[in-house]
Amino acid sequence: MLEEKREMAIGMRQRGMTYNEIVRELDIAKSTLAGWVTNIFPPSIEKEIKKIAAKKYREKTLAWAKYRSNLIKERERKEQIKFAKQIKKLSKRDLFYLGLGLYWAEGAKTQRYKFVFFNSDPFINKSILKFLYCFLGVNKQQIKIQMVLHPGAKERETKNYWSKTLNLHPENFNRASYSLSVASKGRKPKNRLPYGTIQIAVQGKRYANMIKGWLQGLENKFI
Repeated sequence: MLEEKREMAIGMRQRGMTYNEIVRELDIAKSTLAGWVTNIFPPSIEKEIKKIAAKKYREKTLAWAKYRSNLIKERERKEQIKFAKQIKKLSKRDLFYLGLGLYWAEGAKTQRYKFVFFNSDPFINKSILKFLYCFLGVNKQQIKIQMVLHPGAKERETKNYWSKTLNLHPENFNRASYSLSVASKGRKPKNRLPYGTIQIAVQGKRYANMIKGWLQGLENKFI
C-alpha cells in the first residue's frame, strides 16, 4: 500500500502537482513525500516541475485572493443595503439643507455676481440642480456648464454624457477646458475622472446673495 502511494506520489509530482496537493490527495505526511521525491529527477526535469508547481501556486493564490475580495465586497454590499433602507423619503426641508450642505462643501464662496458649484459626482450634481430649481427659482435656460477635462478626454462624448445625466441641452454647455497639474505634466494621469469635473454656474447677484445669506444663517445656528 505504501509503495503504491510512493509510485503515485512520484507520478503526481512529475506532473507538476505541489506538495500540498499530493499530501492532501494521498493522505501522507509532507516529510514522507519529501523523502520520496527529493533528488529523484534529473536537474532539468526538477527545474520544469518546480516551474509548473510555482505557476499553479500563483494561480491558486490569485484565485483565492479574488474569491476573498468578492466575498468581502458582497458582505459590504449587504451591509450597505441594510443602512440604505434606513433612509426614508426626503422632505422639502431635507432637500433644502442637503443643498446648503453641498454648496457649503463644494460651492464658490467668493463669487459676488453668480452661483458657482464644482463637482464630478453625477448624483451630487443632479442634487444641486434640483436645489437650484426648487429653492432659487432657477430655470434650465439659466444654467451654464463648464467641463474641466483631463487631456485625452473627448469633449463631444463627455458633453453627451453630462447632457443626458443632468437632463440639460447641449446649449447649456460652454466649450470645455483641459486641466493637467504641474506635478503630473508629461505623465498619464492616474485614476483620472472619465467625465472630468463640471462647474455649474448661474449668473445673478441675487442668487449669490441668497446662498451666502442662507449659509450665514446656518453658520449662526452653530454658534
